Amino acid sequence: MPNGRHSRPDDLLDIVDVMLATGCRIGEALALRWEDVDLDARRVSIAGTVVSLKGRGMVRQDHAKSRGSMKSFPVDQHTADMLRGRWERMAGLGIIGPMVFPSATGTLRDPSSFRAQWRTAASAIGFGWVTPHTFRKTVATRLADAEGLAAASAYLGHSSEAVTAGHYVERAREAPDMTAALAEFWTDEREKEVTP
Repeated sequence: MPNGRHSRPDDLLDIVDVMLATGCRIGEALALRWEDVDLDARRVSIAGTVVSLKGRGMVRQDHAKSRGSMKSFPVDQHTADMLRGRWERMAGLGIIGPMVFPSATGTLRDPSSFRAQWRTAASAIGFGWVTPHTFRKTVATRLADAEGLAAASAYLGHSSEAVTAGHYVERAREAPDMTAALAEFWTDEREKEVTP
């Protein structure tokens, strides 16, 4: 372990999996501790966030960005399997510590560093426009489409549906098919043309 660094599992996609399963922010994903994960019950508790404080560096706050974000989320089997596999790989490398997604030195991981790593990886495959916040917006849009705006807002812990609608839910890029209703403009005109 040169310079106190150790090999850790390649984890950009693991972090994305947690963000997509919970809709959490990047700082909240990086604040995830193993004590916040119940592998048997397939639950993840968002109970903090990583922030940089002047004079103190990276710290884990014992609260998420908003009160509504502090909750326990059931996760799908894919995410549960990823977390279990991650635990097993990290244990095999002898690097199990309190954090699920530690830095290379085993400390808190800087959200800015993650963003830079993500930008490099995403740009390399032609997805440079995708940011960590894109995943939260994707969750909001998927839930709003499937379960309604109120459900999406509650899941993300927003203070109101207006916040979810205005800042998170992707607006439809295709209008619904209204051709039948609008065709009446031309049907009426054609009928006038053939009427003696």
